[in-house]
Amino acid sequence: MPGAVDGEVVIAVACCHIAAGRFAATGCLADPVRMDFPASDASLTNPERGFWKFAADDFLKVDPAELANIRSQGLSLAYAIVRLDDYRDATLPQPVPDALQRSFGLTRQAGLKVILRFAYNYPQTSSEYETAEDAALPVVLGHIAQLGPVIAANADTLAVVQAGFIGAWGESHSSSNGLDSPAGKAAVRDALAVGTADA
Repeated sequence: MPGAVDGEVVIAVACCHIAAGRFAATGCLADPVRMDFPASDASLTNPERGFWKFAADDFLKVDPAELANIRSQGLSLAYAIVRLDDYRDATLPQPVPDALQRSFGLTRQAGLKVILRFAYNYPQTSSEYETAEDAALPVVLGHIAQLGPVIAANADTLAVVQAGFIGAWGESHSSSNGLDSPAGKAAVRDALAVGTADA
């Protein structure tokens, strides 16, 4: 960069916001900020990029030691799958949003961010895959409405929120309720955008 000296990094800060599928700039490209960093041969953790590890089989039950172990390996990302298998036909009891809030808090304390996905199943065999069930659309939308405020309140711990909810592993295919259609995917996407609008 012109004018920069060895070891100097120039950061141009852009403030942008994406909400409900629309992009709106809110004061992009503020004045550059100059920062000096000493030369180093040490390995540096790449924030919110690169390799990741699973944060437990169910993020609702994550242990602080698991998160600390991920961070100790020089990683800054954890994959957080939230298992909603027991609630395919029911609203979420309050302990579920409470457990999600707890897990986000532990993530923050560990200095990590998460790749977040919700799923109603996690098949381990081909026969489990063939019989994997997700939830009907009204149930999914209700769960998003219940969890949205918790997700929004913990946006600082999120690297990515994957659409999830639909089909095997929440991967948006093979839905037992027909949600892998364009209309079903759009309904879940739109509900997530509205439910987490404050994020």
